Amino acid sequence: MVSNAIVYARMKGASTLLVNVSALSGLALPNMIERYFLIEKWAAAASRRVRVGVVAPAEMIHPKKFGVAVVANRGLVADIFVSEAEA
Repeated sequence: MVSNAIVYARMKGASTLLVNVSALSGLALPNMIERYFLIEKWAAAASRRVRVGVVAPAEMIHPKKFGVAVVANRGLVADIFVSEAEA
């Protein structure tokens, strides 16, 4: 779902995208391996052309923002926040 939004934003020429998943329910918290592959997909979808901000519940955010480090190593500028105001 997020990968598709990133691709759509890139194809429309957007340079930034804010994704708010805080209202989604029924999702299990991803483990480290799942986070790695999920974030890697997002980086590929952005193709270094879309900066991504994610708003998520605090319990979904890794304490050391593991995903942010992974995408930075893949050329994606991204961050995760607990509120849109913070983003």
